[in-house]
Amino acid sequence: MLITLGIIGVVAAMTIPTLIAHTNKIQYISKLKKAISTLSNAARMSSELYGYDYAGVNSPCSANAATDNPENIQSICALFNGTLKGATYHKGINDLPDYNINSPTVDGMDSIVNHKSRVPVYILQDGTMLIISNYYAVNPKPCTKIIGKSVTRDEAGYGNGCYGILDLNGVSLPNKETVCSSGTNTQAVESAGDCIVKTKDINDIFPIVFYDGMVQPYTSAGWAVLKNAK
Repeated sequence: MLITLGIIGVVAAMTIPTLIAHTNKIQYISKLKKAISTLSNAARMSSELYGYDYAGVNSPCSANAATDNPENIQSICALFNGTLKGATYHKGINDLPDYNINSPTVDGMDSIVNHKSRVPVYILQDGTMLIISNYYAVNPKPCTKIIGKSVTRDEAGYGNGCYGILDLNGVSLPNKETVCSSGTNTQAVESAGDCIVKTKDINDIFPIVFYDGMVQPYTSAGWAVLKNAK
């Protein structure tokens, strides 16, 4: 009996951490879907209540963006203030002690990397963190999509700064972007392409793009996780 219990203990010690890690990865998928749905619904709610969505943002977030009122100003911060109930606003990543991002996509986003002290950050009720492009927050242009074309650098999102970052785990580690396990991780796509993301490779950071009344993944890895995670 002691030998059997010993074997069970060894097997449990080997498998439980793997099961916990797998459960966490599955939770990331669920939280990604929830966050995208929440932010898309925020734009639609703002359109109904205040008459504008992401395409209608035409004012910068104020110095004290937590007080931006969607009835008085059409900023991205006002939109979220009026629709994201229970969310907490922070003025800049630097307000979050020791928070760092390991993300090849973010590294190419100057409006986030070079403005960490003033990029608007919202922490949603479930702990998911939303980091908004400083360009969109300070120098906004309409974020819209040309009918019949993909969301590309020149047509929506990236060129106008209408992008952001979701950190599904908030300030907690790993703070690492999900990329393809195999295939190419491209930006500004609307499909996974040849990208495959295995469940074991799913992490907590996903770039997103805002336009009209929608929020979508901004990388093929994001689309792969939404549709084809294995």
